[in-house]
Amino acid sequence: MLEGCGSVGRAAALAWVLAGAVACADKELTPNDTDAGGDGPGCAMEVLFVDADLDGFGDSDLPEEACVNTPGHAAVGGDCDDTDPRVSPNANEICNGIDDDCDGGVDRGLLVDVWSDLDGDGYGDPETFEQVCAAEAHHVRDDSDCDDTDPDVNPDGVEVCDGRDQDCDDLVDEDATDFETFYADVDGDGMGDPLEPVLACPGASGVTDNDWDCDDLDGGTPLVVDAGESGTGTLSDPLGSIQEGVDQALAAGGMACVVVQPGRYSESVDLSAGEVSVVGVEGAENTVVDGTGLDEPVLVLGAENQSATLVEGLTLTRGTPQRTTFEIDILGNRSDLVRDAGAGVYASGARATLRGLHITDNRILDPELEDYVQSDGRTVQVSWEGLGGGVFSEGGTLVMEDCLVWANEAQVGGGVFADQALSVLHTQFLENLATDVGGGLAGRGATMTVENSVFAGNLADDAASVYAADSAVLLSQITVNHDVPDVSGGALVVVERSLGLWTNLLLSTDTGSGVRVEDANTTITLDGVLFDVPEDTRSAPPGALYVAGAIEAAPIFLDFSDDDIASNDDLHLDPDSPGVDAGLSGRDTDGTVADLGAYGGVLGDW
Repeated sequence: MLEGCGSVGRAAALAWVLAGAVACADKELTPNDTDAGGDGPGCAMEVLFVDADLDGFGDSDLPEEACVNTPGHAAVGGDCDDTDPRVSPNANEICNGIDDDCDGGVDRGLLVDVWSDLDGDGYGDPETFEQVCAAEAHHVRDDSDCDDTDPDVNPDGVEVCDGRDQDCDDLVDEDATDFETFYADVDGDGMGDPLEPVLACPGASGVTDNDWDCDDLDGGTPLVVDAGESGTGTLSDPLGSIQEGVDQALAAGGMACVVVQPGRYSESVDLSAGEVSVVGVEGAENTVVDGTGLDEPVLVLGAENQSATLVEGLTLTRGTPQRTTFEIDILGNRSDLVRDAGAGVYASGARATLRGLHITDNRILDPELEDYVQSDGRTVQVSWEGLGGGVFSEGGTLVMEDCLVWANEAQVGGGVFADQALSVLHTQFLENLATDVGGGLAGRGATMTVENSVFAGNLADDAASVYAADSAVLLSQITVNHDVPDVSGGALVVVERSLGLWTNLLLSTDTGSGVRVEDANTTITLDGVLFDVPEDTRSAPPGALYVAGAIEAAPIFLDFSDDDIASNDDLHLDPDSPGVDAGLSGRDTDGTVADLGAYGGVLGDW
């Protein structure tokens, strides 16, 4: 007999099991009670929990004493939502905003952190934190955007100069891609230290856009000059003349520097009182010193200028030569030698550098002096010489770099004359005139080094390009084109009683010969040369001139027009020129064998 609720038949019990009905309805039985018929014990009772959703877990807040296995009840509580059979302690947690497994946490372990990405750059706004099942549109799993309104601003952004933090590193305009080069301005005078370049944004503090300062620890240096002004020498209140700036700079002591603003200055400038730097900051094309009518050389240098003197970025034009009269008395016979020298630059005993100067239209003309009679009745014979129309240097060391010596005139050395040490680099000698010798350059008793320079359109009776007597001459990577020796038998280069080592020259002219050595006391070694001359390429006594690697051919320049205007020509070699890779020594900047001429060799890139 089935145990259960009283005396019920087997068929009835089976129906109860199959129907899931309560067989003990309307019975108030306690454990071990018997049914009304006394046939057996009553139902087993225990505390159950209402299980409305029939998921096997009841609502812990709804306990009831009921028969074991009472339908709609469960022996285990813990159901946190008894209306949903998918929610119970035995359920798997899914991300749906519900505590599926009744552990007290909604979507525990399944949520992801997201932040708003309104600008769509893939980086989120740290102020918009959310936890969601999956990132929706305009949300990302990143919180590093510092401006979610601008897609160009994020940790992967490119920093530019605009006063904003594009790459979200809490720094503004650092390492900007559009940095410009400025110069440190420690002393705050508006002029920067050329040795302290700084990459920065416009408007950055402590820097300036120029490199004019020669002493960035002294706010009073350099002094500034601007033509026509009458100030105190600051950048905002400049002086009006270069000489005024030089005098005040030297008087102040310390490093004497003068910055010259662009303009035209009608004056001559004497630097001979001491070491000084004078720089035209906008270059020679824009800064002209005109000595017209002043009866003085445009620039004077003296023995107090020693090594630290620099003149840069000026045009020096229309000066008057320095006149010196040498009285000569031989056995009671008096004569005068009148020397006019250096109408553009007159340097006596100076050690100085001339850089980026245009020295032009300075002329020393024969004054046609006459003999005269002294008070004692004796006649004084007068002779004259004019030396160095553009530049005259004696008794010192002059360095010339990146200069243009153009359309100057003298008797000897129409462009430049030297009687001591002269070093020339990257300089053009164009259309200068010597009424005797040395149209471009002349030296007597000098040590002259000329490298990577051009002589073109110069004219002289003889030695249209270079003349040297009693000198040591080093010529390296020189182009001579269309210089004209005017006398029969004249040459481009003439030397006497001199020593020379010349390499990789290019000598081209329509008139005269290439090189002439006047005497057996001269020794010249010429390694690598292209001759393009109508007469004998060279003339020398036996043993005086040694030539190796000579080529006789037209040079073929990139752009040469026979219009007698040398400044119109580009004398770089055409790739098909026979002078390309024809040097006997040295290498070009690209590592190949040196080309002949001014634009070959390691210094040929200018």
